[in-house]
Amino acid sequence: MPVLVSWYDNQFVAICYFQCTILTYVVSQKHHVNKTHLGKSFSSAQYGNSIIAILAGQVANKAANHAEFKPVSKDSGFYTGGYLGPFDVSLVALIACGLLATCLWEENYGETSNDDNGKSSKTSAVGQFKNAFYTTIRSPDIFSIGVLSSLFEGSMYIF
Repeated sequence: MPVLVSWYDNQFVAICYFQCTILTYVVSQKHHVNKTHLGKSFSSAQYGNSIIAILAGQVANKAANHAEFKPVSKDSGFYTGGYLGPFDVSLVALIACGLLATCLWEENYGETSNDDNGKSSKTSAVGQFKNAFYTTIRSPDIFSIGVLSSLFEGSMYIF
């Protein structure tokens, strides 16, 4: 049971970060995009998210009912089937999306900064997280989207 609780907690945090990242990017590009397209983008994203949630629920239900809950072997502490089926399906989806991202996305090498001597150096990951945090705190638009997305996703997990 503690494993399932930690799984749900980690899944909730990952979804909130994922949603905030996409929404923050769209809002950051609002200066380059017509405002009517911005509204349509959010509307389409919300509609698509709802459709995917319904389909994911149907697939999870089929996976949960597909096999009986039983141990992998007689003396094993690992189980398969039953209510663990949806987690197995999500693992397959995670691996498939990871492979697609690896093959299709360009690498993001981060930002480079010039020091006093004119040499360029990479910004550290910690520095980038600090920059993202301060940008989120200073920008009411980005902060509002993060809060609203977290509240929406939290309400989805409650019900």
